[in-house]
Amino acid sequence: MCPMSDRAVVLRQGQERLKRTGREGAAPNVSEHAAGGAPKRVRCARVPLKAGLIAAALLSGCARGPEFYAPPAHQYQHGFKAGGLKPWIAMNDPLAPAHLAEGVSPLEGDRHRWVESKAIMKFDLAVTNELRFSTDLSAPAATVLVLLVNGHEVDRVRYDAAGERRYEKAIDRSILRAGENSATLETDRRIALFNAGFVE
Repeated sequence: MCPMSDRAVVLRQGQERLKRTGREGAAPNVSEHAAGGAPKRVRCARVPLKAGLIAAALLSGCARGPEFYAPPAHQYQHGFKAGGLKPWIAMNDPLAPAHLAEGVSPLEGDRHRWVESKAIMKFDLAVTNELRFSTDLSAPAATVLVLLVNGHEVDRVRYDAAGERRYEKAIDRSILRAGENSATLETDRRIALFNAGFVE
């Protein structure tokens, strides 16, 4: 242990050095002459750093992480607003159930829904001219497909082979109306729908 006088000198020098540099924490080790002896390393009093480190760790642990925001609301074509009926819908769209009135199963896999014999769907249109009804579907065998729009039969087609295909049919504007419209698909066997609706 070093004499009290030497320790007082060292502590005073350390305090002055801290004031000059503005640093906090441990004072550096310095060498002083002990009375009547060779130079001797004297360890000055240290300000504990563990408490500061622990406090910093706790504060960082309580800090909020990055926030996640939903993408901006999308303004649909022809003035359709997010959350309402669309003119066309993918079967894996979160809003799809609002468009499916009857005969369509819950989503299976990640992109299709089954239709056993008759699917009634509804869509909202802002324009009624030069539109086509369009759907991507898959049939396991030869299939007859009938399309009705607002209760009017507009097409009947037969597919002689199984497979995925796109069906499209131009719709006369006289049977369409601004606002909500219904589209019905009738089939003689089970088919898978991937999307459906009216396109330009």
